[in-house]
This record gives sequence, C-alpha cells and structure tokens, in this order.
Amino acid sequence: MTVRTFIYGSCVSRDTFERLPRDFELLGYVARQSLVSAFTPSTTRTLPTADTRSDFQRRMITNDWESSLERQLREHADRVDLLLWDLCDERVGLRRLERLSRRPTMHAWATRSVDSIRAGVDAELEEFRLVPFASGRHRVLFLHALRRFGTLLDELGLRQRTLLLAPAWATHTSEGSRVPTSFGLDPARANRLFHDYHSTASQITGVDLVTIHDVAADPHHAWGPAPFHYTDSVYNDLSRRIVEAAVSISSHRQPETHRPSPTPHVGSGGVQPDASVPTSQQETVDDLVHRLVHEPASLWSGERVQMAARQQKMVEKFRTRNGLRDLEEVYETLMAWARERATNRPMTYFVVNPGSAGSHWLQEMMADAGNMNPCGDVYLPPAFMTAGASLGDTPRGLLFDASHLLQAYRPIDQSLKLPLINTAHIRGWGQHQLMPDPRRLILLSRDPLDVVISRTFRKPDYRAQQFSKEDDFTYLQRNIQFVKNFYERGKNSTPDAIVRYEDLRRDPRTQITKLGQTLGVPFAGERALDVDARGGSNKYTGPPVEIPEYLRTVAIKELSELRSRLDYA
Repeated sequence: MTVRTFIYGSCVSRDTFERLPRDFELLGYVARQSLVSAFTPSTTRTLPTADTRSDFQRRMITNDWESSLERQLREHADRVDLLLWDLCDERVGLRRLERLSRRPTMHAWATRSVDSIRAGVDAELEEFRLVPFASGRHRVLFLHALRRFGTLLDELGLRQRTLLLAPAWATHTSEGSRVPTSFGLDPARANRLFHDYHSTASQITGVDLVTIHDVAADPHHAWGPAPFHYTDSVYNDLSRRIVEAAVSISSHRQPETHRPSPTPHVGSGGVQPDASVPTSQQETVDDLVHRLVHEPASLWSGERVQMAARQQKMVEKFRTRNGLRDLEEVYETLMAWARERATNRPMTYFVVNPGSAGSHWLQEMMADAGNMNPCGDVYLPPAFMTAGASLGDTPRGLLFDASHLLQAYRPIDQSLKLPLINTAHIRGWGQHQLMPDPRRLILLSRDPLDVVISRTFRKPDYRAQQFSKEDDFTYLQRNIQFVKNFYERGKNSTPDAIVRYEDLRRDPRTQITKLGQTLGVPFAGERALDVDARGGSNKYTGPPVEIPEYLRTVAIKELSELRSRLDYA
C-alpha cells in the first residue's frame, strides 16, 4: 500500500519521514513557512536576493514570500493520503512586511527562518518589525491562521488525514551533554511554549497529536546537535506511531469527490477575514475601530468632546501595556483580538447604573469572585451606536468587543477567554441592549437621593471638565434629571439581576453569592470580603463637603416619587 505523504513542517517531519517504510511516498513538501505567513496575502515587494547555492533553500524562501501553502495543498489534495505537520518553523518569529489594506489580517508577513537568516534575506528585512515566537502578537496571529488552516483542511477533506508531530525538545544528548539553544530558545522553555501551541492547534483544527516526552538528541546527527535532532530510537518511535495512524486512516477513509475551489483564499491574495461577515459591514467595523484608535476626536463632539481625550489615554495605556510600537499596531492587534474572541463569544456583563452607585466596587467583587475581566466604564461613541443598530450580530460583536478589549484590565490571554464587565454610567439602556448575546444586564440600584448628592457634590474633577459654568442649583437639577431619565428609560427593560448598593454594603459576601446564583455563576462570596477589606468600596474619601440644606430639600422633593417607586422613601 502506497501512502502518498505531504509534509508541512521542518526537521521533525522531514527527518522522521526518512525512517518510514518505503511505501511512504513524498508527494509535496512545504518548509520554512510559518502558518501566519501561509494564511496572509503574499507581499507585493521584491524578494531580496538569497545568497545560497541550495535550490531547496531558495525555493522554500520563495514559497514563503508567496504564501504558497494553500496553493500547494489544493494542487495535491486529491492524492494526499497523509499530511505530516510540525510547528518547528514557528520558533524564529515573523517579519511584518507591508500593509495591504486597512484590515488587520491584510498585512504581508515573512517567516524569519534559519534559511532566510543564512542566505542573508533576513538581514535585508531588518527595517521591518520582528514579532517573536510566543509573544502576545504572535499568539493572536497564529490563532487566526489556525482557524483558516482548519477550515482549509475540512474543505479539502484532509483533517482526518493530518497528524501534528509534537515530540518534546531534547534537553540532553544521548551521551548526557546539554543540548544548545536554538536561536536563544532554551529547550525547557520551548517545551512549555510549544505545549500551549500544540494543544491549541489540535483543539482548533481537530487534528490528532503525536507526542513523545522521553527524547534525547543525537550528538552525531547529520545536521548537527539541536533539541529537535533526535536519536534513532525517537525517530523509530515516531515512525511506528505514524504507520499505525496511516493504517487507521486508510481503513476509515471514505471515497471523496473533492474539487478544488476556484475562489482565492487569503494565502493566494484576498478573501475576507471572516467569511460570515458581509464585505460592506466588515469595512464599516474596520473603519470605526480605526477611527477609535487613530482619530477619537472624529467620533465625539459637543459636550462629549472630553471623551476623545479620555479615549486617547485608553489607547496609549493599551499600547504601552502590550508593548506595541504605534497606533497602527494597536488597531491591528485590537481587531485580531476581537475576531479571536468572536469565535467563542464569552459572556459580557453590564452593570447598569446611573453612577455614584458603587459600580466599580461591584465590578471588582465580580472579577475576583467569578474570574472575570473588568473593563471599567466603556462608552461607545454615537457612531458606534448608529452603526450597531444596522449591523448583523457578528460584525456588531466585533465592533463592541474591540471597544471593550481596549479597556480590559487583564492580559491578552485572559481577555480573549474571560467574561467582560462594563460599568458605564449612561442614562439610557440602548448600549447594553445592542450588545449581541451572550450578555447579562445587572441593575445596580442605590437611593436616588444619595446618587444625586454624590454626583453633584463629590465629583469636582468631572464637574470642572464638563459643567464648570453651572452653579450648584443648575448642576443639581441636571443630575436629578439624569437619574430620573435613567430609571424612566429602563422601566420597560427587565434586567437579569438586581443588586441594591445598601444591601451590598451591609453584607457583601451574601449579596455576591446570591448574585452568582441568579446569574448561574459560581461566585466565591468570601472574595467579596477581601475586596471590601482592601478598601475597594468606591466610598467617597475626599474632603468633607457641606451641602446646602435648601438644595438637599429640593432634591428630596424632586425625587420623592422615584424614591417611593424604588422603595427608598
């Protein structure tokens, strides 16, 4: 039985293939090509001259430059019995070559490989940003490429015929000496990093993993000592596992009628980042998020102009926190994260409140007690709301998720998996209700009188920024109307849970536990006490403020009906 084999990988797959029985026939070979490079458009730039006499090296460098993997797989798919894949070529990182459109997946990338370095190609690309293996940026790009690869494998009927070879890197040779690092990557650290990459790749694409943990490097290997240049016993073990898998694949293989698709994909120059999103809607999302990052002033006007300055600060914090070079990288990373988050849609919790109700305190308790990612007060620009009303669920989710991820407190690997919490103080409920499912609305209620007094007299910085020309009476009336509008606009909405600030202050552990039961989330109530103990109660700590009695009387009178309706009178 001839087993026609296609290899996508490097030393691990190729050296193992040499040990396979003679009935394994090499059908095609793609090496030195990161999955990221393979599934983004090929560059329009001229390939630097490769200083090498090796036709193989020159061909692999050219194929990477042209993002050839998909084209080559399509050419051979009907005849492939087995696809061997390994991730060894991911280890040296990527070069970002050029921006081909405003979409973040439309950058051209080149693999920084051992061949491109030795042939002098990488030296010609030093002006371009290096994205190291296992960096936050690399992980996001790799995840996006994985999903495209998984889709391609399914389309071509290759998923069940693919094996991901994932032997551990050897820390020592068979003679007991330590194995040198590979481009500064220590074998022990590489094993930790590749474990995550391998398990994620298998989970997303659905292909089987072939793992071996008891490994040693061959000090006399033909290509020299390296963590992935193994002894014969390791290769023999891998070969045996591959033969067993090939027999199983052959026995379960069904006749196929695959026809290569005439539609070009990203690797060959240009399908949408998310095929489920109409082009016009994708462009709307891309444009709005691009403006949010680059030109926030274009999204806020009038009395909201201060929001643009606030947004700029958020963008700069995001850039610094994630080690990004410029605003364009902020935009690209943000959109890539939003797309990745959209694949599993974790919950978004909205703590609906009129402000001065302890929302940040509740958010901190929820985050600690339920392992959630707080975002603070996320305010969507009016243009986002207008566009969101006409977008489908998927593009609307991308738009809103990008806004939330920009302010997420926790690191990237958690931001994509954990539920998010938004505590924005807004008078209407439209922003919350436009968010696609899954979402939950938590109404945080507090005595309207206390809210109005706090908003009017205990937030001097906000008042100075927004309403510095208003006297106490006018500003009090503004806040009374704000609180009335908040409850009026929400009276026909049904929140998923209601929390009273006063109850939360009295017994935070019990109230958080009850909230978790209502939401179906196993909140650890004792964590609420930890938050309270470290002073996260959002309590006013500024200098004493003397509130004129006649203004308090005005507020009591104006709010009497509302307080009665909410059982505060």
